[in-house]
Amino acid sequence: WSDMALRIHFAPERFHAGYDVDWSKYCRGLLVGARVDAFISGEAPHVPVAGLPDEKDGAIVYENDELGFAIINKPGSMPGHPTLSNHAEDVVSMFSAALKERKKSADKKPYVSLPQRLDIDT
Repeated sequence: WSDMALRIHFAPERFHAGYDVDWSKYCRGLLVGARVDAFISGEAPHVPVAGLPDEKDGAIVYENDELGFAIINKPGSMPGHPTLSNHAEDVVSMFSAALKERKKSADKKPYVSLPQRLDIDT
């Protein structure tokens, strides 16, 4: 510990909206009677049965393992990236933890980055 620093925040910012969705499931609004106009390589998205939402709505709009990207429906009032006082309740952290759990990867968390950063208010 001689070359490390421990930062403690007595009142960290909390983003509870991240617990209102299931980060490993697909967004219900795109599945039930919605018209999907997203086509990748000429094909409409396919949702596996394991990806259907249960009690909570899902966050995944589209996912392509072959190309290595996902489109996520970010809850409002939640940051896309870790903040200074909260490194757990953000889109990157919560989605990468869900990916690790779903893919049962024993090694480190999957790499997740945001090509487009949205503010907390969006």
